[in-house]
Amino acid sequence: QPYPADTTLIVPRQEKPVEPISDGPALDRVETAALYYYAKQRQTERVDAEIARLQVLHPGFLPPRDLYIAGETVGADETSLWNMFAADDFTGIDAEIIRRQAENASWQPTPDFQGKLVRKKLRVRMTELAQAEDWLALLDITAGIDPATETDVDLSWMRVDALSAVSDRDGLARSFRGLLAREGSNRLSDEHLVVTLQKALKDFPVSEVRILAASLWPHQPENELPGALRLDIARKQIAEFNRTKRAAAVSEVELRLLSAEAGKSRKPEDLSLLGWHDLKSGKPADAEQWFAVAMQDAPGPEIAKGMYLSIYRQDDGKRAYAFAAEHLADLSDDPVFLMNVLSPRFGKPDKNALSEEVVLAYSTAILETSAADHAEILGWYAYNSRQFEAAGAWFKQSYGWEASADRLKGLALSLLRRGHKKDYAALKNQLGEIYPDIWAEISAAPTPKARKAAS
Repeated sequence: QPYPADTTLIVPRQEKPVEPISDGPALDRVETAALYYYAKQRQTERVDAEIARLQVLHPGFLPPRDLYIAGETVGADETSLWNMFAADDFTGIDAEIIRRQAENASWQPTPDFQGKLVRKKLRVRMTELAQAEDWLALLDITAGIDPATETDVDLSWMRVDALSAVSDRDGLARSFRGLLAREGSNRLSDEHLVVTLQKALKDFPVSEVRILAASLWPHQPENELPGALRLDIARKQIAEFNRTKRAAAVSEVELRLLSAEAGKSRKPEDLSLLGWHDLKSGKPADAEQWFAVAMQDAPGPEIAKGMYLSIYRQDDGKRAYAFAAEHLADLSDDPVFLMNVLSPRFGKPDKNALSEEVVLAYSTAILETSAADHAEILGWYAYNSRQFEAAGAWFKQSYGWEASADRLKGLALSLLRRGHKKDYAALKNQLGEIYPDIWAEISAAPTPKARKAAS
């Protein structure tokens, strides 16, 4: 790319023009483009300075004989093209090429520019598709990328991300083999190898990644591998332990490594991993400490669930319920979990009255999941607090989702308590033969006593 006209090169100035000589190291047209440009403009001082610059870079370089003769046709100025290249203005580049070819049909951009333009168009398009998560289209346009020879490793990584997103394990295996098996001058740098192995951890077991790491750094023991890789291996090992019933136990070395990192960085994902590990290992008090720190910095559904279970498994139901009542929004992300957390309190009239927020959260979760059992529980809560209209609605809904004698009994009692004798008689006439044993109990059931309760 030619230097802009205002660029100053700090090189010795020639006292007189250099005689054109043809012998010397051959340079391509990209490297001599600025020289031809200044010759075309008849800027002799800049020609001298550019020759001196090239001689510093390429000892023995001598200017070509046709420098001024060919100045009109060789090494045309591509400054505007490169400026548009830097701005990703591909439309402008195409228009400029068309304009120049209209003036000179034989003109073409330099091979260097054409090659780099093709590569940059590919990179920009890949980035757009990755951001849009259009993984299939990304795989289509990267089909020609060979991970064993690709010089821009980040392009191979983008293809790896797409293969991972579509769960193409065979394609992933081929890509990782191509990237990691390079030898000699083609071997990736240690930094790039680490990133590649970190990506492999997403889709392949820790045991396989350990083997790969050992083959890449055969003279280094595992505890001397790059720190970022050891941390991610520890994370993956703990994650596998947390989600797998019969996973191998995590080593104390890995636990200490991630614990030290979590203590410094307080990353919620690391704190959560350690919390769930301690819960599964039967250490709820230790788990609570990890989740408590995470709740301070980044409260969320998974953290809140872990915190609740950590407290509950210490046989502290009262404190566990109090935590759940304070974090209904987070726990509502999992309505089934929330219903199981809250439902015991709805069957204990001797406890303190439930808040309206708790009742709303519970009823919303029931409607989201069509949970007949929990709708029945809420129906009895309403009935025992003398909210007979609400009780009848929940018993009717519960019976509609899944019929049972107890749900029909609750519906019938709610009708009686509201004085709807005709509706009660119709219900008995319709279902009396199907449920013959409940009607005597209904007739003898006392009216519940009034007690304070949320509506």
